[in-house]
Amino acid sequence: MAPPPNPAAPLVPEVTKMPIARRDYLEDVDITITADPRMASQPQRLAEAEAAFNLVNSSPFLAQNPFLMAAVARKVFRAIDDPELIAALQMAPMMMPMQPGQPGAAGGGPPGEGPPKEGGKPQPEDPGPTVPNAGPTPANQGAMTA
Repeated sequence: MAPPPNPAAPLVPEVTKMPIARRDYLEDVDITITADPRMASQPQRLAEAEAAFNLVNSSPFLAQNPFLMAAVARKVFRAIDDPELIAALQMAPMMMPMQPGQPGAAGGGPPGEGPPKEGGKPQPEDPGPTVPNAGPTPANQGAMTA
């Protein structure tokens, strides 16, 4: 019989020295992955995508760039691993069509107005007709005192 273990002695495993040879490394070993390796990094990818999304949305200058917004949205959709949203984003138009009279629409000015004529500076517009029933415009005749 083996002697009873001594509770006061530290548990130290016994090490047996063995010779190592090339044949120890020649065997074919099959490795089976039992977990999805993407899951370990998915929370980190989602946190990075959310940080990028919040950064872009917090800056009006960045938020106005539709290509940047689409890239950030694509990053968020990849982080949550939703291929349907990624496909929908790729099918959607990148920019909404501008409505006439909207700032940034064609010409950048009032509807019906084109760009300035070539070779010259833009000319001031005619102020238009006078206000009806306003009567004649009085001439300035010095300062009035009360």
